[in-house]
Amino acid sequence: WSDYFLSLNYTNISIDERKALQSAIQKTQLQNKVFPKLNRKNKIRIGYVSSDFRNHAVTYFYKGLITHHNKDIFDVYFYSTNSFEDSITETFKTSGDFKSIEDSETLYHTIKQDDIDILVDLNGYTRGNKLDVFIHNPSPIQVSWIGFLNSMYLSSIQYKITDRNLIDESIKDYYTESLITLNNCLLYDPPNDCPHISPSPYEINGYLTFGFFNNFRKLSDDVLDTWVSILLSHNICKLVMMKSDFQEQINYVISYLNKRGFHNIEVLNNVDIREFMDCIGSVDICLDPFHHVGGVTTAHSLWMGVPVLTLEGNLESERISSALLKNVGLDSFVAKSKDEYIRKGIEIPINKLKDIRNNIRHMFPKRQDILNELEMAFTTIYNQHL
Repeated sequence: WSDYFLSLNYTNISIDERKALQSAIQKTQLQNKVFPKLNRKNKIRIGYVSSDFRNHAVTYFYKGLITHHNKDIFDVYFYSTNSFEDSITETFKTSGDFKSIEDSETLYHTIKQDDIDILVDLNGYTRGNKLDVFIHNPSPIQVSWIGFLNSMYLSSIQYKITDRNLIDESIKDYYTESLITLNNCLLYDPPNDCPHISPSPYEINGYLTFGFFNNFRKLSDDVLDTWVSILLSHNICKLVMMKSDFQEQINYVISYLNKRGFHNIEVLNNVDIREFMDCIGSVDICLDPFHHVGGVTTAHSLWMGVPVLTLEGNLESERISSALLKNVGLDSFVAKSKDEYIRKGIEIPINKLKDIRNNIRHMFPKRQDILNELEMAFTTIYNQHL
């Protein structure tokens, strides 16, 4: 089920089809619908479960928040389900009670023993998840957040944290979880030793440089056809991409674009995170894939002063880029249809690119505002359950 539902986020199936699959998993998955009783304590015990307390894409959205909880109100526990550690792991180790547990049964009993009040899943259906623990309800309150951009379809996950820009109003009833809707649930925390913003490539080159730094799994012929309409509309332009782990993917994309008349493509080798940020800074604007849009790659791009042209859908996996863009005041780069996406790509506001690069970092949301709202949400559901 994990592999299946994760893969569905890369497809364009309808909401009705997704609802049918909800029913399928609920019928085949044995789920314990009895939750342990919540007991009042001096502090709220909150536990985070993840295989990614390390240098990982999703971690850039929560490490700057959950490592700064108010310790007068919360006791914080981190349950790492992956033995791999790096410098980012150390940040979590010094910010709460950190435990590395890969065995599911051991994890279940440890959470019970720690008497966790609110248990937060940060994986969803992604690799390394411990949903086999969550379905047995080790905690009275269980929450899904950020790891999986869709409904979990599990009765054991009672809540989902989202924000006003991530889920379209028209599909809120599709979620099986009660939605905790914040003004903003995404705090981007940039890599350590992140480079400064570089000068505008357009001013140096005299032509636009487009970029694509996402997972090639998110591309389709439909996306490439849309890009061709944009790229060929400019007399001179360039497309910069990062090398894929699978050479046949990059070969296919290059061949597809070449056959449709676009040839000015540069493929960069995989590099470390600092060099990766520099590579992003070498382009004027990034082209977002669809229907599964960029996530942390969009945040990286914005931090380097590079706007992202995106197509906004209804689901979270189709809206995270647009949410990030709206958070920094770049709504004009959000399209509602493919035709609008193409038009915006053709009519890039070149005269505004320099100002965006110079000022965008000041537009990013502040940690304390988001953290206050998140902690208030946790406190509210804790008191409601009492």
